[in-house]
Amino acid sequence: MREILGKLGNGEHGRSGAGDAHGEAAHDGVAARGRGPEREREHSRKQGRERGRDGDGPRERHATHTTGDARGTGGDPRESRDGQGARDSRRSRESGGPGDSQEQPRESREHREARERRETALRCAGQWGWPVVPGAEPDRDTGCRCPAGRSCPVPGAHPHDPRLLAATRDVRMVGWWWERRPEAPVLLATGGAAPCAVSLPVAAAVWAVEELDRRGVRTGPVVAGPSRWALLVRPYELPELGEALIAREERVPTALRFHGPGGYLPMPSSRTGAGRVRWARQPELRQGRVMLPRAEWLLDVVIEGAANLSAYSERQL
Repeated sequence: MREILGKLGNGEHGRSGAGDAHGEAAHDGVAARGRGPEREREHSRKQGRERGRDGDGPRERHATHTTGDARGTGGDPRESRDGQGARDSRRSRESGGPGDSQEQPRESREHREARERRETALRCAGQWGWPVVPGAEPDRDTGCRCPAGRSCPVPGAHPHDPRLLAATRDVRMVGWWWERRPEAPVLLATGGAAPCAVSLPVAAAVWAVEELDRRGVRTGPVVAGPSRWALLVRPYELPELGEALIAREERVPTALRFHGPGGYLPMPSSRTGAGRVRWARQPELRQGRVMLPRAEWLLDVVIEGAANLSAYSERQL
């Protein structure tokens, strides 16, 4: 009887112990489920840190290695970002992307002037209907590329090959000329379909242009050479000019020159032996035509300016 009771007591005790163990496991499971996602993640991170301290944390070691620029070496994370930004900017410039600050090659003076001469020649012939011809090029060694060479009185300011009679308004011919001879000055064949001109020394011309403005006389284009300025006027015939000068013949100074039919004039962008030619006053267009005054409108003032050249030069000094 005692043995039976003892066996029964041991079985109850065993069942009770198993039940307790089962209950504790169930309790732990409920507790784990009750912690929720946030507490689960916190719990996992804590376990990871504990494994890292024990040498079992490959993830932590890998993170430290990959961020060594910012944390592993004790550097400032902002420096790492700045360095990356500089490398990105450098790669962008090298690839020609945004932020490219590389300058384009600058055009040399010789190439720029050659381009401007060709543009001037084509504009005169094609847009304004003025015949032009290439002049003899000035040369540093020989003075002028004409047979006279160093003896040439006006190097780079006169026609040679072709002759003046070859002057044309054919833009194809003009373009071909300055493609072959980009250094050639642009010579305007004055008279006929092209303007004529009255030229005088620079100091007298400056005074004359200012005086014409004060008197309200409209001038046309003014070509500024190194030593003389030329005022472009409407085409005239020599008899017409002669009649205008008869009443003033006693006052016409030798410094005054007339570029009429059969004459020529170096145009802006040309470079002669004396220097570069430019516009002192740009052409003014009206209905596609260059506005030009009549020569007699300007004669009194330009004659006075040329006659008083010496006195005017002294005032300028």
